[in-house]
Amino acid sequence: MIEQLSDELPTRPRLTALHKVLPLLLVGALLAGGCAFNRRQIGAEEERLAAAAGSWLVPYEQRELPVLTEQPDWQEVLQRAFAANGELEAAYHRWAAAVARLRGRSSYPDGNLALGYDYMFSRERMKTWDRTTLSVGFDPGMMLQWPGKVAQQSRIALEELHARRLRFEAAKFGLQERVLSAYLDYALQGERLRLQGEQVRLLDALVATAEQQVRTGGPQTSLLQARIELEMANNDLAAMTAELPAMKAMLASLLALSPTTELLPPARLPELRPLPPEDGPLLAMAVERNPELQALGHEAAAQSGAVKLAGMAYFPDIAPQFSITGSISRAVGAMFSLPGNLTRVRSSIEEARAMLREAEAEYRQARLERAAQFVAALRLVRDLERQRDLLQDLVLPQLEQQQAILARSLATGGSTYGELIEIQRSQLAMRLLIAEAQVARERKLLQLETLAGVDSETLLGRD
Repeated sequence: MIEQLSDELPTRPRLTALHKVLPLLLVGALLAGGCAFNRRQIGAEEERLAAAAGSWLVPYEQRELPVLTEQPDWQEVLQRAFAANGELEAAYHRWAAAVARLRGRSSYPDGNLALGYDYMFSRERMKTWDRTTLSVGFDPGMMLQWPGKVAQQSRIALEELHARRLRFEAAKFGLQERVLSAYLDYALQGERLRLQGEQVRLLDALVATAEQQVRTGGPQTSLLQARIELEMANNDLAAMTAELPAMKAMLASLLALSPTTELLPPARLPELRPLPPEDGPLLAMAVERNPELQALGHEAAAQSGAVKLAGMAYFPDIAPQFSITGSISRAVGAMFSLPGNLTRVRSSIEEARAMLREAEAEYRQARLERAAQFVAALRLVRDLERQRDLLQDLVLPQLEQQQAILARSLATGGSTYGELIEIQRSQLAMRLLIAEAQVARERKLLQLETLAGVDSETLLGRD
């Protein structure tokens, strides 16, 4: 029968095997080349990623990290933290993974190629080429998705990528707040130690004065009281000294340093960083640029895309195929996949909608909370500025004036050396209050920067 059919076929020019297989090779080349959605966005994100990489693409053991001086300032500390902190590096690699995920989800076709070979055994006289069937197509077990579905998946991945990048920026602000807060606490502890050392020195002098008074017939109660205060001051100094290594270890951990690293507190507190005098522009900006809020917004947009993608489940998937059987036949075919469980499709759509409402509710509530935190932090910054200015510009000068009066009075016998020491101790206590108010203000300013998503220089208009 096959022989008869072969005789009836019109004669064809002889073709080499290469010419016969060439159509298959061309189809395979086209399929392998593929295409991609969102090419421009992918390129822009890859450029941003490369610009932020720093030394994170170099193995940790081979990196040249910034070396701190023995008594670093806050700029050195922050530079070291950005280069060495593992949590920030992990946020960068999550961003890099999102870029790679977008590249993969934007490529098309998204199925696996299936190559087939069949050889027909027959007693009829046929050429080997005519007994051979070659086929190329897409794996029916992994259907080729409708292009619109892949495009929608690409849009979702792009929104997720934006969220990852913004969470990296949020991680930078969060790390900045944690590192500089730890540095300020360490600096404040150094200031406390210096002031407490001066308190001990003054109490030593007070005890010496009381001992001299006792030798000249003065009351012993004053001497006992002075000794008790001296012992308590020495105890406070020892406790503060014991706290210092623990605070240094916490700061060192944020900088990827050993807890035993030599790291001295600064000789004096950092200067106050400026803030715009008017609250209006700050309140108007508030949390508009907060990266964490923007990330939540992009996650909600991604979930909105997921609702559309779930609705596309009604669209068929396809597995096209091309085959050739020697010089006998050429065939083009396709398998279509349609949803067989419509209840599952509808459930997926409802689930996606519920998750979208959840994401929108979280974003709305987070925005309200961050805005309230921003206003509260700004009010506290202003109040701490007021307290520091009051103590620095009014109370402390008056104490210094009292000290000058007592010093003059001491020369004429109108006051005692003990009274002069007490006013000096009051000055030390006031300097400590000023230092605490200054550090508290700087900590709140750090929180303000984190909430606003900008640094103080940007708040001042110094972009």
